[in-house]
Amino acid sequence: MTKYRRSNKEVQESKVGWFCLAILTMVACLGGYGTAVAFEIPTGNNDAKLRWDNTLRYTYGHRVQDRNQQIMANPNLDDGDRNFGVGTVMNRVDLLSESDLIYKKEYGVRVSGAFWYDQRYRSGWDDKSGATSNHLVNGIQAPGISNYADRYFSGPSGELLDAFAFGKVKLGWIPVNIKAGRHTVIWGESMLGISGAHSISYAQSSMDFGKALMQPGVELKELFRPRAQISMQAQPADTLSIAAQYFLQWEANRFPEPGTYLGTADFLGNGGESLLAGPPFHPYAVNGGDIEPHQAKDYGVSVRWSPEFLVDGTIGFYYRRLTDTGGQLHLQLGAVPVPGAPPGTLAHGVPVSYRWAFPSGIDLYGISFAKQFSGISLGSELSYRRNMPLWSNAATIGPYPGLTSSSFPGMGETLGARGDTWHGVVNLMYVVPKNVLFDTAMIITEFAWSRLDHVTQNPELFKSGGAYASNDAATKDYIGGQLNFQPTWYQVLPGMDLSMLLTGNIGLSGNAAVAGGGTKNAGSYSAGITADLYQKYTANLSYVGFFGPLAADATGALQAGNTSNIALKDRGTVLLTLKTYF
Repeated sequence: MTKYRRSNKEVQESKVGWFCLAILTMVACLGGYGTAVAFEIPTGNNDAKLRWDNTLRYTYGHRVQDRNQQIMANPNLDDGDRNFGVGTVMNRVDLLSESDLIYKKEYGVRVSGAFWYDQRYRSGWDDKSGATSNHLVNGIQAPGISNYADRYFSGPSGELLDAFAFGKVKLGWIPVNIKAGRHTVIWGESMLGISGAHSISYAQSSMDFGKALMQPGVELKELFRPRAQISMQAQPADTLSIAAQYFLQWEANRFPEPGTYLGTADFLGNGGESLLAGPPFHPYAVNGGDIEPHQAKDYGVSVRWSPEFLVDGTIGFYYRRLTDTGGQLHLQLGAVPVPGAPPGTLAHGVPVSYRWAFPSGIDLYGISFAKQFSGISLGSELSYRRNMPLWSNAATIGPYPGLTSSSFPGMGETLGARGDTWHGVVNLMYVVPKNVLFDTAMIITEFAWSRLDHVTQNPELFKSGGAYASNDAATKDYIGGQLNFQPTWYQVLPGMDLSMLLTGNIGLSGNAAVAGGGTKNAGSYSAGITADLYQKYTANLSYVGFFGPLAADATGALQAGNTSNIALKDRGTVLLTLKTYF
């Protein structure tokens, strides 16, 4: 979607017009009563069913914590902190629209799209100077956010999500379900966000980390974004299913963009524009663009078996050939004249540009087990990854002795550290029956574990102690955990159910060897209450907080960690969400 830079007058008109239209639409939708059902459009054919569903959501966010000075002291982690002080940080309307056309219950197409507008991003920035901003205007640091962040966090804008065709065929006696187009397939037994970096489904699609940070209790399946692919599932026997997929598209993870409220690394993402190197050399390195992998190289196969002797138990086997969606940082170094030295004398090691590389050729072998035990659902996974990108310092590139290389890596390659890793996930889910405290409650707990087998490429860049002495230096083993507790009270008022979600996640032991895998004692939590009226209108009020150990460098600035939660420690937020379906 091409977007031009609007004048101040156009910005104000857009701000008032779109925001008022969105609120009026919400009011109109909340004006009636009824049960949430799909809107079916007549087709004139009894074999063809056409449905159109819409979810309209309004979210108001209010920051309640003051800025942390250690975070503010790091010029590459502070833009979101400076742009949004205590007060309104979100004033957003979202619309999710979904349509399904189904023929004879066996063939069809599905299309969905998201549309949004956040008025808060049109009301100015708390940072007026831009002295440490990574945002550039005509090559000069300035307050604000990139055009990319403006589209995906401010709007008004939208994007296509699902867009696929599906059908059922038979190969002999074997029924086969096939999907082709943009959709999501998730394998394994992982349930919660704590396991995103450690699950069998890692990089099976890109992940929306903005949603993960704003909703700490969100289920893992809600974080995956649709991706163009061909997938199939065959059922040769009642107890056996075989699935396969081949990707036609690759997409990087979606992080909160630099300068947005939850943005931490100010040089990360599609909207990252500069990396501040600081005096006495060049003030910043510019983003040279991502080194993307080949679009159609990833694939996978899975087999799930439910033998009678396991009694409601299932074993799964998996192989996946995948490409990383997180990326590793590469710095291009230049040379500048040395002041006071003879002409032609150059200083080495001046950052002039940087790029993110996304390595391919990762092999994942996994096994899963799921079973019911006395009302408790158990899920578990164990996987081994070969050639996995590790938690790395930036690979330096330049024509000087001692540097990694004289050029950036090619498509699907990286100059960062790689290695072989183990990953495990265990979760338990239990529905608590009615008692004097609540009508029912759901408890979900999940633990993630990882172990570094060995480093196979560029061990000098691996953040594992030695010269890298930060408190997030990788350890051999890591364990993290998450707990969701959600009690529900039915018919508190006529037509109204009430529920509460208490959730928290934390790194329990060690620091993960893979990027984004977790840091000891770092995590997030939330507490919220939701009213559901006639199963059509919902209102939620919640608090979201972040925590983690702050470690300062010699200047007193926060050192970046292997989780965003540390750099978000000062962004406790109250959220009000109103939602309806039509």
